[in-house]
Amino acid sequence: MSRSAIITIITAILLIIFAVQNSEPASMTLLFWDLTMSLALLLLIMFVLGTGFGYFFHMTISMRKKKTS
Repeated sequence: MSRSAIITIITAILLIIFAVQNSEPASMTLLFWDLTMSLALLLLIMFVLGTGFGYFFHMTISMRKKKTS
């Protein structure tokens, strides 16, 4: 079995354990929205949004540097 397959399997197992242990509902209030969902799902959504924004801003700055060079 390749090294990347082993790392993928271990990561998947850890994510499943994390989701099972953090399945209780959590509330989030943002301005006038009030969301209630599992803590694991809420953390996953926040992680994906943060990663997406970080990637977007990184690409924007990289494109500006290329234009000025």
